[in-house]
Amino acid sequence: MKIRRSQQHSQTKPGPGSAPAGKQPRIPASYSIRNEPAAGRSLPLRFTALAMVLLAGSALCLFFLAQCLIRPSAQIDSLAALPAYNMVGEQNDQASFWSMAKYHDLPPTSSSNHQFFALDALNRLNSRDHLTQLMQPDGMCSLIAAEGALVSSWTYDDLLQEVRCWFVDDIPCTYSDSTGREIPGSVDLSMGWSTGFSCLPVCYTVLFHPQQNAGEEAFEKAYASLVDDLQQLCGARIDRFVSIETMLLTLGTAPFENAGMTFESACALSDLGIYMGHTLEQLYTSATFPYDLDDPERATDLLQEHFSSQGLSLQILRLEEFYLVLIGDSSSTLGLYYSPVLETWCGFGLQQL
Repeated sequence: MKIRRSQQHSQTKPGPGSAPAGKQPRIPASYSIRNEPAAGRSLPLRFTALAMVLLAGSALCLFFLAQCLIRPSAQIDSLAALPAYNMVGEQNDQASFWSMAKYHDLPPTSSSNHQFFALDALNRLNSRDHLTQLMQPDGMCSLIAAEGALVSSWTYDDLLQEVRCWFVDDIPCTYSDSTGREIPGSVDLSMGWSTGFSCLPVCYTVLFHPQQNAGEEAFEKAYASLVDDLQQLCGARIDRFVSIETMLLTLGTAPFENAGMTFESACALSDLGIYMGHTLEQLYTSATFPYDLDDPERATDLLQEHFSSQGLSLQILRLEEFYLVLIGDSSSTLGLYYSPVLETWCGFGLQQL
């Protein structure tokens, strides 16, 4: 419905810029009455331009919304660990390890056509050997798979990012060590790789979850222990990291190719293991860190400075079940999980973006 304006003019005082009463305002010479139809024709053009801007803005918003659905926030990962408190810095909501693990909780794009026996799944990617080298440097520990248990793997494909992820969760097994302890738990395996022309990003994680939970006292003890291990690494003392270094230097490509990773990405992962193994060796041989600090908090501050002097970053994150130590540079990261229940390292991961 159109509203017709009143024909009566309101009586108002002339403003500072208005013409005096009884006089017509002076029209500049440059103005022409013939220009009015052109101005009238410009209104539809302006309306069309505005509509196109609004449509483009709406399309852009929908695109970013789709990206959020397809590519979740970096604060989500398979352990639901973030935001996590960074023990050597401030609250760090963006600290992300294995960026593609964020696809873990999304609906899988495909599942394996057959199930693995737990023992076969545990041996996938040589994961059992990796974990036993990590957990007990003297080799006096074992992981025994549950008899007859079956597990399945699945994949997730991100077509826009040209990334594929492969997961196996909850492989039931029991950890035992030289003290006679037997701790039931499960192992998770994850890996991701580029499906495009680049062999990056590439990622791999293997982690043992004990069934039992740890109390606050166990977490405090675990923190002091892992800081002590880091001091020994950087002080060239009894080195708990020798077995980890050996494991990283001997990562082969065949198990990863057999699990579906491309040859180029498997080679990139193997090279990344060698690089991070040499990084640990560099920290060990530099031997400039003073190993005489009984205060873990003070030692951690000095360790962070020491890593920075070597061109590396150090983060110690407290997760729900573990501590996660991240060592790396701008593109390559080694993650080491420490379990307060096992009182030893219980998992590792490699990531290169």
